[in-house]
Amino acid sequence: MELWARHLFETVQPDGQRGFSRFNLWWKQKACSIIIDGEWAGSIRLRQWIFGSRRRAVQGYVRAGDKKLLGAMAAAHARLVLADQDSRAILLAAKTAANRKDFEAQLLRLTKDA
Repeated sequence: MELWARHLFETVQPDGQRGFSRFNLWWKQKACSIIIDGEWAGSIRLRQWIFGSRRRAVQGYVRAGDKKLLGAMAAAHARLVLADQDSRAILLAAKTAANRKDFEAQLLRLTKDA
């Protein structure tokens, strides 16, 4: 959740521009780095759904955002990583979804398919 929250809050700016920050998780057991990569338009939509136009987070990014959606995305991403996939499917689903509810349904399908 923290990786997604930091990516969406700092890397994706409220106006859709790219911030300077980049984040990753290092997974020692697999000797790999987990990043968020994919459709930028999907990242922009997710930032809006999770944080709206918020520019500051006093109590941390996860607490400032929509924890339910962050948790669902983090769980889907974890399952995709375990299946040797990455975040691209999540960001593509966010970009192409008709709305947030449709995205949540696509996220569930991704989780089942991984």
